[in-house]
Amino acid sequence: MEAPRLSISGLCKAYSAPVLEHVNLHIAPGEVHAIVGENGAGKTTLVNTLAGLAPKDAGQFILDNQAYDPSNPRDAFNAGVSCATQELSIIGTLSVGENLALRHLPRKNCVISTRKLEHQARRLLQLVGLDNISPDSPIQSLSLGERQLVELAKALGDDCRLLILDEPTAALASPQANRLHHIIAARVKLGLSVIYISHRLNDVLAVADM
Repeated sequence: MEAPRLSISGLCKAYSAPVLEHVNLHIAPGEVHAIVGENGAGKTTLVNTLAGLAPKDAGQFILDNQAYDPSNPRDAFNAGVSCATQELSIIGTLSVGENLALRHLPRKNCVISTRKLEHQARRLLQLVGLDNISPDSPIQSLSLGERQLVELAKALGDDCRLLILDEPTAALASPQANRLHHIIAARVKLGLSVIYISHRLNDVLAVADM
């Protein structure tokens, strides 16, 4: 039997009151695992502990047979765990290409390589169906739905093994949501594991294995 991509055992996290209590979860390579629940159920807290944004109080993460305990988002990125959330992490004063390259700016002799940046950005934009947008475009010139797809492209730009999507279609029109689901399906066939958090049950039923 193939080992899980991610195993969560006994995860606990509390703030003024317990939020996560003894959570156990196993996700296989090439699997889309959906998480649904009302506001306050602890979905975002789960994301934050996996993404290195909040320390867990107890429990264990195992990622591809290795202990995984991120202290910050960079630890998560370096381990192949990437998030695209409803609260966008893009920077409004930068271009589309600069936003896409923020985590790994292409450099040569300590200088940013604009040619590599543009090539990298065009590849990622094409992946999410935004190949009509120039990497030089100001990010603020994009619609909210387009910015959501840029957020997804940025998440997929790393050596991503586990992708966490938190309400990914909240700002998307139906054609864009369908495009997102096709992207997920294609990447899952290549072994990507996905945690898909959504209030849209139709979306969940369309993409999730569990």
